Amino acid sequence: TLDYYDIMYPAWSFWEGGPAITLYPRGLGRWDQHRSSLNAASEENPWSEKKNQGFFRGSRTSSERDNLVLLSRKKPELVDAKYTKNQAWKSEQ
Repeated sequence: TLDYYDIMYPAWSFWEGGPAITLYPRGLGRWDQHRSSLNAASEENPWSEKKNQGFFRGSRTSSERDNLVLLSRKKPELVDAKYTKNQAWKSEQ
């Protein structure tokens, strides 16, 4: 994006067995094709113009991610980390 150092990583949504996305109920398709279009878009946004801040969006698949989300709440200038809403249970914190 314009503001962040992006590291592309395919989500489960690329596969038919992954979480459903309304626009792509059978998955997003081939990662290699999406990666090519993402690479082209990233060339329009040089790293030197991005924020020096971590970013995370994902489900709470284990408690290991809690520390990152808690750090984001204490130090939002360092990292913007939030859970997505596709998990049935939440952290106690």
